[in-house]
Amino acid sequence: MIRGVITDEGYFVEAEVSASPGGRSAPVTFLVDSGAGATAIHPSDIPKLGIPATILHEAERLRVHGIGGSSTYLLVPGALTFQDDAAATPLRYSTTLYVADPTEDNADIPSLLGRDILNYWQTWQIDVGCGVIGFIAASP
Repeated sequence: MIRGVITDEGYFVEAEVSASPGGRSAPVTFLVDSGAGATAIHPSDIPKLGIPATILHEAERLRVHGIGGSSTYLLVPGALTFQDDAAATPLRYSTTLYVADPTEDNADIPSLLGRDILNYWQTWQIDVGCGVIGFIAASP
């Protein structure tokens, strides 16, 4: 089971994230967002990943509209790795990371774990009293 925490702000889970090419791997705590189609890296987490400026400059840009408004994202190949108590090795998922173009409006928004990853997870178990959320994952 992949374990996360429940707070007043939402459901959170941590993954080791790597952006390629040229980025470094770093832990990122994600807000679980079943309404987001893709995983989004927001400004507070961008420096951790050390994505080279040339990659960000050359990345495809996409304007995304959501409940909170619209933002521009840079599309960067990447991978998320999760610890799973039931698996002998960590679970690794390759995806396209939506890296937010930093603005004043998104400076305080946590990175979002979207359906590109959540759709691999078969069951969510929520224990609000204990403040724990768990995900049972299918193999990537």
